Amino acid sequence: MRILFLFPLLLTTSIVTFAQELARVDPAHGAEDEVRRVQDALIDAYVHRDIDALDRILADEYTFINDDATVVNKRQTLDSFKSGDRQISSYKRQDDSVRLYGDTAVMTYRYQSKETYKGRDDSSDDLLTRIFVKRDGRWQMVGGQETRAVGSEPSARDRLIGTWRLVSAEALRPDGSLQPFPEFGSHPIGYLMYDKTGHMCVTLANPNPPHWADPAKPSDIERAMSHRAMEAYCGTYEVREKEGRVIHRPELAEWPYYIGSDQVRNFHIEGDRLILSLEETIPNGERRRSRITWERVSAESLPSIKTTSAAVFGSDRTQDDADIYKRLIGSWRQVSDEEILPDGTVVRPDEVGLITYDASGHMSAQVMRRSVSGAQVPSDAIYLNNGYDAYFGTYTIDEVKHTITHHVEGSVARQLMGKDLVRSFKFEGQQLILTPVAPNEHWTVVLEKNTGY
Repeated sequence: MRILFLFPLLLTTSIVTFAQELARVDPAHGAEDEVRRVQDALIDAYVHRDIDALDRILADEYTFINDDATVVNKRQTLDSFKSGDRQISSYKRQDDSVRLYGDTAVMTYRYQSKETYKGRDDSSDDLLTRIFVKRDGRWQMVGGQETRAVGSEPSARDRLIGTWRLVSAEALRPDGSLQPFPEFGSHPIGYLMYDKTGHMCVTLANPNPPHWADPAKPSDIERAMSHRAMEAYCGTYEVREKEGRVIHRPELAEWPYYIGSDQVRNFHIEGDRLILSLEETIPNGERRRSRITWERVSAESLPSIKTTSAAVFGSDRTQDDADIYKRLIGSWRQVSDEEILPDGTVVRPDEVGLITYDASGHMSAQVMRRSVSGAQVPSDAIYLNNGYDAYFGTYTIDEVKHTITHHVEGSVARQLMGKDLVRSFKFEGQQLILTPVAPNEHWTVVLEKNTGY
């Protein structure tokens, strides 16, 4: 009897002990598992393109930043799956972690996916952060951001950064054949430069511009013909990798109607070649389809980039050379321009400009006059054509004399082509100050380095 009495007692004690152990289990673990199940459901909805499930999981205010810096909302996400533009065949998650802050959860992990967007491969190896909020007893996703994992393939934006030499500029005929643009000739020259801060400059030019009867005094017709023989603009850019597009946003342009517009280009990179294609309406109202091919340039492609005492771009450069090099490379926005007239008067033209120096030894300079100056500016006759100054080429540095020499390959002012333009330079804080060495020029340009936009 005593044994029978003890058995119920022991059973009751075991049940109480088990309940106490359950009570000691951190309830957060249950919430973490709930968040993981929502994430699993999201990926399942991605793979099977379950729009109803995506609509339940994503909050109405959902915002996501892709690894190419584009931002999408809930509607855009649903539309991409509904249209069939995005197809995900596999998605592997690893190293996940969930942290809880009341009714908010932050989940981080790394994932590899096999997917396409509009038929193009868009597979990823990214680090991802997702944010969840619990409402009415269920978790919803409100936002997130992904970053390309170290060691994975570089992004399209990273691959675009640098300088590209023009190979061809061609119009696409209705029958699919290609024809060189007559204004640029069959062997055009030019450079396209993308800076890591999000700035860009492009120039395309005919290496044999229209002849001027008197180079010192071109007629209006001659200037207009030269104007058409070159395309030049600078501004910012945005890469939409998943769409295969790069958007140029000109802030200064030789063709004024470009300013403030979105110049959308489809892009495709094949090895060291970049192919841009577009369809646009030109000023005469004609629709034009074109394909422009560029080739990446490197320091090794240059014959010689030397200073007077050491190779600034070589492995043997001195520390002082390296400091000059590091400070100079990048894009510089013009903040002021002053010119002293023969009578001693100082004029400050109303203009905007951008100069870019890259690590391969190439450069581009563009300046746009925004309004006509009351006084006649002597340097206008040297550099401007229809109120625009644009030239491109290579450069060398003389660290002893503190000069930069711009070796001009192409210019809107045809008299500058093939010339060496020598500028004295000095750094003051984040500013670069340029002055001419030529004794007949008396101007000072102050520029500030772009760090973003």
